[in-house]
Amino acid sequence: MATNLGDLKRKRRQPDPRKIKKHSDIMRRTAASATVGGTRERTETGFVVSGFKGKTFETYYETMLAGTSTPDCKHEKKDRTIRILSGALFVLTDEGDGENQRTALAGDEIVLERGTIYRLATSKENVEFFVCQSAKYAATLEIISDSAFVTKEVPDYLLEDPSLAGRMYKSKGLGQTRRRGSKAKEQQLAMQKKTVAITEEPIPGRQGDVTAQVNPGPSHGKFDAEGAG
Repeated sequence: MATNLGDLKRKRRQPDPRKIKKHSDIMRRTAASATVGGTRERTETGFVVSGFKGKTFETYYETMLAGTSTPDCKHEKKDRTIRILSGALFVLTDEGDGENQRTALAGDEIVLERGTIYRLATSKENVEFFVCQSAKYAATLEIISDSAFVTKEVPDYLLEDPSLAGRMYKSKGLGQTRRRGSKAKEQQLAMQKKTVAITEEPIPGRQGDVTAQVNPGPSHGKFDAEGAG
């Protein structure tokens, strides 16, 4: 039996944009962060971990704390590339036709070409990103304005070098300890741990506070009074 193409299009379920946005937000929040080991150097907005340092270019990892922003920066002769690892980084650029704002999420790459005036800012979460730039970039960077520069005190615990186990745990996106065994086994163990409610009654023929634990629920076995010992 031939199937009409129009019927197939009508029957095909259309994607729900609200669900897509919801799933995207969940994936963004649970995206694995790259916890990098090494000496952490404090900055006014977070900390950096040095990577490769050569004669012509260098790399490093940087974390900007929530609610911070850099001053307006400009470099006439060098380019800078930023790859977002986790969080949402707001990149504000001024290219002559007004200020433009772009939100970069995990996996996005920002190229700041020479001569661009830019500022980086965060919102309600820390942002981790990888930077590749000229080895002389920071030394020759020009600060245009620091009126919007927002700093934050960096807690000492963030400057500690994370252990190897901690780096592997976070880089794999493990949010909680894994449980071994199936759900059925967990339910069986939970049932075995249940205890029958008991009441305390005085022992016949005894005085004082001596009591015996008596199970108020009868046995499910079939016994008669004559067979009781």
